[in-house]
Amino acid sequence: MLQDSASLVLSRYPSRVQPISQIRRLGNAGGSSGATLWQYHAADGEMALRAWPRHGPTPARLEMIHGWLGELSGLGLVALPVPLPARDGRTVQHQDGLYWEVAPWLPGTPALERPPAAGRVQSAFAALASVHRRLSGHGQRGASPGLRLGIRELEKLAAGGLDVMVAALDGSQADAQAVMGQRWVFLAQAAIPRLLPSLRDAARLQVTLQPCLRDVRPEHFLFEADRLSGLIDFGAMGIESVAADLARLIGEWFPDDYVLRTLALAAYQQVRPLDASEAALIAALEATSDLLIAGHWLSWHYLDHRHFDDACEVARGVARGLHRLERLAERIRPSGLVV
Repeated sequence: MLQDSASLVLSRYPSRVQPISQIRRLGNAGGSSGATLWQYHAADGEMALRAWPRHGPTPARLEMIHGWLGELSGLGLVALPVPLPARDGRTVQHQDGLYWEVAPWLPGTPALERPPAAGRVQSAFAALASVHRRLSGHGQRGASPGLRLGIRELEKLAAGGLDVMVAALDGSQADAQAVMGQRWVFLAQAAIPRLLPSLRDAARLQVTLQPCLRDVRPEHFLFEADRLSGLIDFGAMGIESVAADLARLIGEWFPDDYVLRTLALAAYQQVRPLDASEAALIAALEATSDLLIAGHWLSWHYLDHRHFDDACEVARGVARGLHRLERLAERIRPSGLVV
């Protein structure tokens, strides 16, 4: 049983990190990584035990991420769950085919209100900037790998992928979700050829590439009242432009609120200024996500037949992605530039 495996893993840690209360299984605690979490009390305080799924990061990748998190230890603007070493000195433990880690449990809850409070947005973006600034020593110049990957996805859709999706939707149950899918295909067919030239131009921009979160979401920022108390979920970390983190967080949190966008970027740049290429890259990365989000959900459901515990998750994902594509379509001028 997974609970027995958890106990075996915890026995490898120093006594101050071992549980002095019952360990409480939390499932994935609302996360999207597929990891299983436990919470427990130790002499050193509240702790979180995480078991990564079998399809999750490799041990080498986890150790690399843990190394970056170690560099972020003591970051002033926000607390981070820096993994703790077991008695063998390693922060990644293997048990029953899974990889495990222990880190301090961070208090607080995400800012779920929409629109979010301006002060919370400013705190979150300043904290993200401090993470980027601390890890800037790993920087090297290059093109955004995430944008290049997104362009390849769009090219595949234009070269027949949309036709495959149309066939899958036509053969499915004619429900509201399928109707949204057909609407997405219609808009994507028009938007992709108009946007690809400007996206390819942006993909040639040379920017600083460094460790970034790559999957930063509003629910990863924890607050106690209006105080930022923690930043969690670093399993997707990798080398990318900081513009990718900014585009992701803006697009997920307040894509249509230009006042909050201005406040967020101002708070970020007070800590870590952006150059002109990074600022231009944000728009290109947002546009790519606007095009692809609903397509990913449709592909997972209708082509990959992936199972989701929440039966409504696919419909929500498609609806959110369709809304973003509809807003993008309104912003595209005939020249194909994003404004």
